[in-house]
Amino acid sequence: MKPIKRLSSGFSLAEVVLAIGICSVALMSLIGVLGVSLSAERDSARDTALTAMSSQIVARLSKQPFDELLKSVGSASASAEGDSAMPDAGPVFYFDSQGMLLADASDPNELSAAYRCLVTQRPCEDTKNPTTGACNLVRVEMACSWPVTSGSGSTSAQSTGQQRLYASIARY
Repeated sequence: MKPIKRLSSGFSLAEVVLAIGICSVALMSLIGVLGVSLSAERDSARDTALTAMSSQIVARLSKQPFDELLKSVGSASASAEGDSAMPDAGPVFYFDSQGMLLADASDPNELSAAYRCLVTQRPCEDTKNPTTGACNLVRVEMACSWPVTSGSGSTSAQSTGQQRLYASIARY
């Protein structure tokens, strides 16, 4: 009787090394895409928060009577340079990381504010009524910066930056 030959039912060392090499290349590609994806997600969240912030500021300013809005513009409206004049600094608003307006406070760090927004406004000289001389449009500039940090300087997880947003409020 002939002895029975057993066939080996495993993978050779070359096959295992080749499979590990292919898997490691695929995993490295996925890890590279992960960094880009996280960066895009962070930028998208920031843009969404900035949009929410600007909407809240414009809504708050739009609630004021238009003539009161013009009174709060400051001395830049009387400048001879007209529309290109830089306005005086206006109110500062603080927002959380989601872009929600925080209560007014003297120390924004107590409120864990993530964004600071300086609002300036100026009348648009091109929209003056020829008979009354009153402007019919106010341009609003919102200079937002992030993060609002405490004295400890713990900003490692969040990137720093600033963005200017613009809006117009018209007389109805």
